Amino acid sequence: RANLGAPWRLPTTEEYAELFANIEYLDASGNVIDTATADKRCTLNGITGLHIRSKLNGNTLFFPCSGYGGGSSWYSRGGGGYYWSSSLYSAANGRNLGFNSGGVGPQDNGSRFYGFAGRAVQ
Repeated sequence: RANLGAPWRLPTTEEYAELFANIEYLDASGNVIDTATADKRCTLNGITGLHIRSKLNGNTLFFPCSGYGGGSSWYSRGGGGYYWSSSLYSAANGRNLGFNSGGVGPQDNGSRFYGFAGRAVQ
């Protein structure tokens, strides 16, 4: 928000949950992925991530597998995506969207020490 200004902000964990309750997972060609498939990631334009489409308005989003930073190391780049919400889980942990080959958690939590990505919304 400091860089983008108002009304840009991080979504709340409730907004992530609402978004993911009303989406379809897509492959790189835009075809719907079977919901029983654990790995909902695809590779789009050479980048692995989560490609989704809203059932409400048909808009699509792509969340790259950004990985995360911890200390002086970078983890899961290209394998998992971790995006902060503006919601706290506890004093030490924040809520986030997390996904990897094992599934998607729109209301995960992680240590606030980690360098997760941010996806601003209005």
